[in-house]
Amino acid sequence: MKTSKLVPALGLALALWAAGAAAQTRVTVAYTAVSEFMPLFVAKERGFFAKRGLEVTPQQLALSGVMPAALQSGSVQIAGVASPVLLQANDSGMDLVGLAGTSIHSQSSRSIGLVVRNGGGVKSAADLVGKKIAVPGLNAALHIIGRKWLADQGVDTRKVTFVEGAFPQMGDLLKGGSIDAAVTADPFLGRIVQSGAGTLLSPLAPDLPAGFSNMLYMSTRAWQQQHGQAIEGFRAALAEALEFAAANPETARADMGKYLKVPAPVLASLAVPVYKVPLASGELQFWADTMRQQGMLRKTPDLAAMVAK
Repeated sequence: MKTSKLVPALGLALALWAAGAAAQTRVTVAYTAVSEFMPLFVAKERGFFAKRGLEVTPQQLALSGVMPAALQSGSVQIAGVASPVLLQANDSGMDLVGLAGTSIHSQSSRSIGLVVRNGGGVKSAADLVGKKIAVPGLNAALHIIGRKWLADQGVDTRKVTFVEGAFPQMGDLLKGGSIDAAVTADPFLGRIVQSGAGTLLSPLAPDLPAGFSNMLYMSTRAWQQQHGQAIEGFRAALAEALEFAAANPETARADMGKYLKVPAPVLASLAVPVYKVPLASGELQFWADTMRQQGMLRKTPDLAAMVAK
């Protein structure tokens, strides 16, 4: 008699468990290997996504520039990108939308900089005329910032050659002499300097205005319109991760190290940005203005329409 009552109860429990598992929304989130995505890593490792019904799989991609195609193909649902990518993608006819921020620019940041080859004779911005500078992606965020910084220093950027070089290869390119300088970011900036592959010519952050969006999370508009609850959960999990990181900085840094896979000394010295989850359209204005000045946009972007409520 007891056994006959137990079997239906067990079946009900299994059914409820299966329903709960099915309710989890699967989301693949693409990211690049930079410290802006620390909240993503912490939220994953500490279960902040899971408790909100999100089965999040972080997936590292080499460059922000490949993210729009990954979203369009459906291989990822959310992409963490340098903010100009959102403007460029929409300018080219895609319909992508910003969901949340990662960080905003701080003039006190030392996480981005221009490094030069040791022995290359470059002591100032003016010395870069006729030189070859690597950026992680042509017409990507650091290329835009590098051009702006040089122009603001009085350098004619048409007299500088920019070439594409992946973050992890920049140190070897400097050592080998195939480039004279590189615009790079942590953790690779710290690794280049600590290894002796190059010398920091100048941090770039102090010469840029404060408060613009460094990087953000985006999706297709179609996915955003169909997954409002998942997006709210995603934002809330990132916010909780920031609270956790503030109270447990060493644990948060260890979580980041699991995904960035950098040597312990580099991880320990890695600068973290000013994190900010809510994304405001005004935080994209710097990029819109600078990209138009550099002839990168065909039309004036509708920034308000590019940010999900």
